[in-house]
Amino acid sequence: MSKGPIVIIHFQPLEYYPPIMNTLQYLAGRLTDQQTVYVITTKHNNILPAFPSPHPRIFIKRFPGILKNDALWKRMLKYIWYHSLSFFQ
Repeated sequence: MSKGPIVIIHFQPLEYYPPIMNTLQYLAGRLTDQQTVYVITTKHNNILPAFPSPHPRIFIKRFPGILKNDALWKRMLKYIWYHSLSFFQ
């Protein structure tokens, strides 16, 4: 694995996608002391428990989600906000 940080941008909540949770668990078993994983995702609607970080060097940052019933202008602002904050993390 590379020596630099790994950044995963996942637009939907992690809790709804088992493959990304499996990927994070796999990476947790292969991380060295010099490696860090940053996961940028959205919050879920509290139906499922939040997926915990499987390793102390895997950091999960959750931003507010984009809802289908939000007004169009609000959804567009949230898209811009999410991508901008993801870029500067």
